[in-house]
Amino acid sequence: FTGHLTGNTVLTMVHLAQGEWRAAGANGLAVAAFALGTAGADRLDTNAGVPTSVRQLRLPLLLEGSLLLAAVICLWQSGRVGLEAGVVCLCLGMGIQNGALRKGGGVSFHTTFLTGMSTSVLAATLGRKASDHQTPTAPQTPAVPVLTGLMLAFAVGALAGALLSVHFQTAGLAAIVVPWSMALFLACFARP
Repeated sequence: FTGHLTGNTVLTMVHLAQGEWRAAGANGLAVAAFALGTAGADRLDTNAGVPTSVRQLRLPLLLEGSLLLAAVICLWQSGRVGLEAGVVCLCLGMGIQNGALRKGGGVSFHTTFLTGMSTSVLAATLGRKASDHQTPTAPQTPAVPVLTGLMLAFAVGALAGALLSVHFQTAGLAAIVVPWSMALFLACFARP
């Protein structure tokens, strides 16, 4: 899982328990790369994951795009080293994305997993606060529509990625350049 600490941590522990040291190391490396990307993005000029302007996402998007390109190149290389280097690049890129953008439309979210977003939607739908960080005087945010839209976009992206990778293998990964380019364009030409 390039953007999922829970899954990679569990897989690391399963491989350790089975004595599969190389597989445990690969999953552990994915955990470390994602965490490093998230921590690194937190240091960029995005006000700790809450950019005040879309333009502040330019550098994280450029870094993520460079890592995605490096991942495609690595994955096209034959052998296990190319695969592992490609996965590390993908995990770093997903970590940067996760760390650089954690709030939008007045709603906190994570771009790399559905669990937290669906929990917030269900809590808000059932009449509970969508966020434990809201104070009684804080204005209500449009959590349900924003998070539902993000969850739908995540699912559509996962389906597109699955179809592209099943039918076009590594070349299908290169299709990420389309939404990435759109995001970079918006970040570069957004009004300050």
